[in-house]
Amino acid sequence: MKLLHEHSICSAKAAAYNRAIEPGKFLPVLLLLFLSMVILLLPVSAQAAISLTVSGDGVSNPRTFSEADLLDMELVQQQYSTINTWPTKKMIVAQGVRLSDILEQAGITDEAKLIKVKSRDGFVISFTVQQLLDDTRYFYPGLKENHEYFGYINGSEAGASPVPTIIALKSAESTDFGHMNDKEAPLLVLGQRWISEQTNQVFVKMITDIEVSTSQPGKWDKPTFSPSVGEVPVGTLVELSTTDMDGDNIYYTLDGSDPGIESPIYNWIKKRWWKDRESELASINRPIEIKGNITIKAVAIGFGKEDSDIISFDYQVLERPPELIADSSQNELGQGIDISFIDDPAWRAAISDVKVNDQSIAGKYTLAEGIISIDASVFTQAGDYEISVLAPGYVQARVSQNIGTLLMPPPELNADSSENEVGQGIDISFIDDPAWRAAINDVKVNEQSIAGKYTLAEGIISIDASVFTQAGDYDIRVWASGYTQARVNQNVTARVVLQNPVDDQEFSQGQKISIQGIAKGVLSLNLKIVDPQGEVVYGPVPLTIIDERFESSYSLSSTAKTGVYNIVLEAPSLSAPLSSNFRVKSSTGGGLPPDEDVVLTISGDGVSQTRTFTLGQLEKMEQHQEVYSVINTWPTKKWYVGEGVLLDDLLDEAGIKSSASLIKITSMDGYSITLTASELLHERRYCFPRFKEGGSDADGHIPGSSAGKRPVEAMIALISAEGTDNPSYMDDLNSLLFMVGQRAVTEQTGNLFVKKVNRIEVSTTTPPTWDIPRADPGSGEIEAGTLVKLSNNTMDDDKIYYTTDGSTPTLESSMYNPIASRWWTAREDDLERINHAIEINEDTTIKAITIGPGKKDSKVATFTYRVKPAPSNTTGTIKPNKDNTISLGNEAKLDIPANTLATEVEVSIRKVDSPPAVPGGFKLLSSVFELEVDGKSSYKFKGMVSLTLKFDPAQLEEGQTPSIFYYDDAVNQWINLGGTVKGSTITVQIDHFSKFAVMARELGTELSDISGHWAQDNIQYLLANKVIGGYPDGSFKPDKTISRAEFVTILVKAFALDRKEEPSFADTENHWAKDYIATAVGNSIANGYNENSFGPDDLLTREQMAVMILNASQLPKLTAKLSFSDQEEISPWAREALAALTGHGVMKGYPDNSIQPQGQASRAEAVTVIVNTLKLVE
Repeated sequence: MKLLHEHSICSAKAAAYNRAIEPGKFLPVLLLLFLSMVILLLPVSAQAAISLTVSGDGVSNPRTFSEADLLDMELVQQQYSTINTWPTKKMIVAQGVRLSDILEQAGITDEAKLIKVKSRDGFVISFTVQQLLDDTRYFYPGLKENHEYFGYINGSEAGASPVPTIIALKSAESTDFGHMNDKEAPLLVLGQRWISEQTNQVFVKMITDIEVSTSQPGKWDKPTFSPSVGEVPVGTLVELSTTDMDGDNIYYTLDGSDPGIESPIYNWIKKRWWKDRESELASINRPIEIKGNITIKAVAIGFGKEDSDIISFDYQVLERPPELIADSSQNELGQGIDISFIDDPAWRAAISDVKVNDQSIAGKYTLAEGIISIDASVFTQAGDYEISVLAPGYVQARVSQNIGTLLMPPPELNADSSENEVGQGIDISFIDDPAWRAAINDVKVNEQSIAGKYTLAEGIISIDASVFTQAGDYDIRVWASGYTQARVNQNVTARVVLQNPVDDQEFSQGQKISIQGIAKGVLSLNLKIVDPQGEVVYGPVPLTIIDERFESSYSLSSTAKTGVYNIVLEAPSLSAPLSSNFRVKSSTGGGLPPDEDVVLTISGDGVSQTRTFTLGQLEKMEQHQEVYSVINTWPTKKWYVGEGVLLDDLLDEAGIKSSASLIKITSMDGYSITLTASELLHERRYCFPRFKEGGSDADGHIPGSSAGKRPVEAMIALISAEGTDNPSYMDDLNSLLFMVGQRAVTEQTGNLFVKKVNRIEVSTTTPPTWDIPRADPGSGEIEAGTLVKLSNNTMDDDKIYYTTDGSTPTLESSMYNPIASRWWTAREDDLERINHAIEINEDTTIKAITIGPGKKDSKVATFTYRVKPAPSNTTGTIKPNKDNTISLGNEAKLDIPANTLATEVEVSIRKVDSPPAVPGGFKLLSSVFELEVDGKSSYKFKGMVSLTLKFDPAQLEEGQTPSIFYYDDAVNQWINLGGTVKGSTITVQIDHFSKFAVMARELGTELSDISGHWAQDNIQYLLANKVIGGYPDGSFKPDKTISRAEFVTILVKAFALDRKEEPSFADTENHWAKDYIATAVGNSIANGYNENSFGPDDLLTREQMAVMILNASQLPKLTAKLSFSDQEEISPWAREALAALTGHGVMKGYPDNSIQPQGQASRAEAVTVIVNTLKLVE
């Protein structure tokens, strides 16, 4: 009987779907019927409404598609093959709308080059139009041939069929269309251009936006080679790389042909996974071994950019020379030496030079059979000499020779005689000689230095396990100053472990036996199975070894002999075959059900027995249902719901030991996570029903509420659903799925949810400890506003938690690095905003700790900061021919580009003690700063300079926008300059000095006199674009007249006119609008009355306004005749302008059919004419 426990369902809604059914209790039929009706009537967990917006300059008809719009279009249903960046093979079924149909409705243009697809959680991926729409993409039904999961083992391309790129409304990771649901809709799904192409990473879930651009795509950086082109020894390993190694793949050829999408891939494992797959990286992203003269060609190909240029590298193989042996006689100064070698006539004949300490000694050496004799004159002082012999076509031969020093004999080295297997360190022993041990300067294994991979102790040299990667004999040499070389040969044997089946395990006739194990240092391994009568019933067959693991299976026939069978594993590098046995009983005599595979194995020295489970066995165990709140490392918030067996119950079945300390959970595709037994089994974990509060699903960095948290337990789910708390969505597509709760509402656990689990290893190994956080800058005295950055060695699954109040940090404290390092490239634009530095404005103590899965928490790091008193002014000398920066602490900064000054000057920034009053309806967010040049605030720059001011974001309310204002002394008014906000700073470009400050309009305060005014909308439009501003008393005075200078200033800002340096008029020389007038005149927008007079303070007439507007906008001129009652009053020079503006509807006459050309324009009229014109020319 299957028993279901709904254990600690998190949300009230999920709890309503099912009620706990306690085993053995009787439930009345009526109650069951009632509960069934409740389940049927409850709504499905809500999915956000589909809204897909297509925009950009690459479409002529931008539009937003609703779900109904998409459903009205032609739907296609298709199966897709795909590989992700781990890499794992997957099959996807999907139903949706062709992307080409959607883009056609949006009017995609021929000029479109790039398509950017954005998800609800902020994930963005780009494609070239060629990649997404023009290249033919396929479904490969044979993708999983040769290996079901490992993406780096190519399947078969036979039977490939073209498939469209679609926006899926239903999909599933499955081959069964019946499994499809809408949880990830709308989902971008596309085929592969070749069977090896990795595409799953660009299947964008929950798409909200598609932006089509005419921008020219970039190009991927071309690959680089190490070592670079040239002569190399046989066996040299060539590594390929690019600056990215994540969004791009390197494709290469070895036959001289040009590489492309169908060529071998070098970097199967993408950079984001390198830390997780460190031990497997070299065997999958495998360097290319040089075995002969060869040309390697490579190209970088990836989404969103054009392919890189093809790069070509030629390698010529060098033969290995004989080993040189130093002269061991008593070599004193004034004597020549003889370097010996096993004679190789071909090499000896090829010798072209001998160098001593990198200096040629041509003419000072002679060659004979097995001897290089070097003249005594080469050795002018006692010491060690590096001798190298050069011969074309050969690797350089080298030896170290001591002169003038009597070399002592070293102690004899003894090989490690214990069971030395690949993957284990070895200990070389010797009769201890402290002087020799102290003189050791290097250890070489097979002529390669292993510096950093050995340790010395009394009578022992311990060499790290990583040195011995293959079974065989290793030549170990120890170098010590003043001693001859010590040498020993060490044999290392292969390590082969059969993990499944376990010894003496019992099976039934007709059952399939899964054979799994570890093989380290073995290049080939053969398997055979011997029946109870000694007959070989299977094999010998070669086993494929991948990532030091092998897998196979053998199916017993229904009439298989009963009794003890032997599994025999043989390899040349094994000293003896490895043998294990299993028992076969009659199918009627118990044991496992026939034909049922083992789906889960629990093993390791942390359990008393290896325990295997079939799916049927798991289904018969007590079942529990849980809802989990989950945050991933992007970070995004989502629900999971699952039903299965508690991890505790499974570990109890295997007899978990009290000494168990590490638990590793591994997927069929090799993905694994490790947790400490303490964090997984002994610390309370929860579901937080309100964890999504405080932001959207995409805001995983914003802490939700921990209120109402409920305990949940880790489980292996047989059925589950992602992105919902609704159990009706559950299926077995990710079975077996490891699921776990959060210890705190901010804890990221999404990376711990392992799909398709097939192995759990329990170890008694002591867990390592996370590295302690670092701070930059470290403790000390700092300026106010200093940004402190925290870091550690990984910054990925591990998180830095910190406090600034002196308390000890825990999981409940602030998290410093919500975005894991694997996503830093993809989230470059968000990184500083989310993983933000800690700003110090007062004396502060930061305490920080690293917490993450699989290791003990780090020690707490403490950083103490004392804030220097803030300066009130600063002065700097500015050189005209170089870029200059002057800062007042972190509160104000001027960036002055080269050549914006005519001469060397002194520039000062000072805080103003008694600044002008803040305008009504605004609040001050910073100090007020006065900028001066040589003590004057009226300096004029030749170009624009950048001013950055710091403000306090905490003073801003939602909806408020900070702006930089400057004080115009001529009109005693603060003028809004706007600015670009970044964090707690705002930057503007300025061309003159004055007083500056950061302000924001108070919420709920509007200009007091525009509500209901006929020009209200136009006034607010220019206000929002920071072209105009109100008066300090909070009014705009829309009906007040406007001067020529005021109107010219608005025009220059509204049309963003290029700055001009025109000679000033006599009456504008000292006018506040001098620069704006010069720019307007220089751009042929306005003219003066004569060479000396502009009349800046004269009131603007309507016909003057018309002429300036026409000049600024360049609207087409019209020939229509004017028909206003007072048209005779229009000046001849203004008739063409008024005809054009009234013809275009920019200006209108009055109700009495007059145009009043000589009348004075009001501020409202001026604003309206500008807005009307902008709408026509935009």
